[in-house]
Amino acid sequence: MLILTLSSGISGTYSAIATMFENNPKVKVIDTLTAVGGVRILVEEINKYRDKPIDFIVEKVKVLIPKIKILAIPETLDYLFKGGRLSKKEWVLGKMFNIKPVISFKDGKVVVDAKKIGIKSAMKYISSYMSEQCDENYSIVPSYTYNKENVEKLIEMTDVKFLPQMAIYDNLDPVIACHWGPNAFGYLFVEK
Repeated sequence: MLILTLSSGISGTYSAIATMFENNPKVKVIDTLTAVGGVRILVEEINKYRDKPIDFIVEKVKVLIPKIKILAIPETLDYLFKGGRLSKKEWVLGKMFNIKPVISFKDGKVVVDAKKIGIKSAMKYISSYMSEQCDENYSIVPSYTYNKENVEKLIEMTDVKFLPQMAIYDNLDPVIACHWGPNAFGYLFVEK
């Protein structure tokens, strides 16, 4: 049995499940170091090799995990501030200058990949990053919270060559959405 958990950097799920199955050699527990659509990409990879031995599949997944990239833009900084991810100074300055952080994961933890002035500038950053770094052999998962209007604008800005890779939109679950706030959006994809 293979169990994929949310990143240990944002959840205690991996630790709890790994402890529960540590003495069971038939169960492999993997810390995905990602969330939501990143787990979907890993499941797609697992499905390619479902007839292979479990150890082969685990190695394929472990090679793919560090290549999964999340780039997301919160429409408001309020939820990052309330959740302790921004200091009061960062929150005030960000609101004053309309700074939009482009959120990512590094080593399974939420980090700021870039800071841009305005939402369109942040969208251009993601679109440009995708053009240079996205591996076209894997799905792209457009993700959003509450309203998909922003993610649809991002898709319009993205090179059309990526459209066939776009998976079904991922409306982020409340566990993730409560940290980013309504109308946050972005992509999950595999880097080259």
